[in-house]
Amino acid sequence: PGLSINWGPWAGIGMASRIPEIHRARLNAYGIDFMEPARALQALGWALANKRTQLIVCRFDPAALDNLPGFHVPPFLSDLANRNRAAQSDATISLLLGSLAEANGAGRGAILAVYVKYLVARLLQADTQEIQTDRHLSEYGVDSIMIMTLAQQLEAGLRLPVRTNEIFKRTTIGEIARYLNHRLGDDNVREEPGLGDAT
Repeated sequence: PGLSINWGPWAGIGMASRIPEIHRARLNAYGIDFMEPARALQALGWALANKRTQLIVCRFDPAALDNLPGFHVPPFLSDLANRNRAAQSDATISLLLGSLAEANGAGRGAILAVYVKYLVARLLQADTQEIQTDRHLSEYGVDSIMIMTLAQQLEAGLRLPVRTNEIFKRTTIGEIARYLNHRLGDDNVREEPGLGDAT
């Protein structure tokens, strides 16, 4: 089969090397940088050995997309951006759960607020920077199915019995965090000692 390659910009040669600096900066903001010709030719060799019929070959840093609001990410990069953010979110959630073991009182409440925020953002496939802890969850489009999923994730992650109706009663992330902080303050409500990973 034939091979079609969608090339990113090459450094020093071609039309892309003559674009104004403002356009170069815009490409960099989306994580796209210029490829050295030698690296591009290496990529060509790999592409020819690949059995796919179409490939994008470019120098790309997906972490740059984390600095862009979700609605500014080009559609063809949105899936990659979501996967990259999900991986970072999982790592952050693991750290938050680990830090809960050493926290108490107000400190624990603050950690729980960030933890719930990350879970809600993941459910909505949104950036955590777009989520506010004092805003009504319904304004973000959180529905009853998401609330049930959130309750299940909280129960699994905290190893704490969480009633879905109690989460329904709380309309903001802050309220949910305060409820969980109160529950965790009672050592008798835990299913088992220690904290688990969110699923």
